[in-house]
Amino acid sequence: MGVACPHFYTLHMQEPLKLPLQLTWRRSNDMPFEMSNYVQSIVIQGRLYVGGGHAGLGSNNHYIVMQYDIGPGIWTTLSPYKAYDFAMAMISNQLVLVGGEEHEHGSYSRVLGVWGAEGKAWIHLYPEMPSARSRCSVVVYNEWLVVAGGVAGVECLSCVEVLNTDSKQWYAGPPTPTPWDSMKTAVVGDMGYFMGGWDSTGSTMKKVYISCLHPNSTIPHHLQSLQ
Repeated sequence: MGVACPHFYTLHMQEPLKLPLQLTWRRSNDMPFEMSNYVQSIVIQGRLYVGGGHAGLGSNNHYIVMQYDIGPGIWTTLSPYKAYDFAMAMISNQLVLVGGEEHEHGSYSRVLGVWGAEGKAWIHLYPEMPSARSRCSVVVYNEWLVVAGGVAGVECLSCVEVLNTDSKQWYAGPPTPTPWDSMKTAVVGDMGYFMGGWDSTGSTMKKVYISCLHPNSTIPHHLQSLQ
């Protein structure tokens, strides 16, 4: 049985306010396969996509991408992908997998894999990234896909590469101030936020960086630290 937020009382020294809504938990249908670590998820047109994580030693299930139809509550499994530890993005209402590790070949991927409109196979609509990487972080803003950080081998990366999804041209962006991987991202207004993750020593990070994604810019502005 779980413990009900013991730190709340330490921090606030009072009873929590009564929540003015009915927040309840119920179990939905289980995923077809277990998955942990660098799991990615994204919602596109009423469907939840999950994949990219690890499924245990000796398992090939980490190459699986699962699709959940939110309305009927039905899970399906897409065709196996060639890599894991990829990032997920939505471009033109299509699922795009960015980079990843090709475990069978011991290499890192430059590929942007797109789940085809017919929903039958992975296709290539965009040119490969200049730099191979896994566990990278992505944000999409209008026609721009920003790919930041990641890992290739034992070293974290600081390189940033930006794709114009209309012209299909890659640009070199300013490097991140710190090499790191597995950052969480969000877009708020014209700003992209890059948070947390791991550095090359394996230490977790609390840093937050922000990048201006102003529509009048030809490429996104330099990353700036919030600290």
